Amino acid sequence: LNDPSVIFADEPTGNLDDRSSAIVFQMLLDLVKEKNKSLILVTHNQQFGQELDRTLTLEDGSLH
Repeated sequence: LNDPSVIFADEPTGNLDDRSSAIVFQMLLDLVKEKNKSLILVTHNQQFGQELDRTLTLEDGSLH
């Protein structure tokens, strides 16, 4: 419970300003790298998606 192998984050930066969002996102990336975790991230921020290994886009109810 306190050390999951997969981190699920649904809009973790949705209500934050740009600077705080970048800090939280970087913290998640660091955690994934340092602790060998997997991250499943749901976000509207396309810049975040560009920094991940794999992205899926939900468009009109279909995953692409």
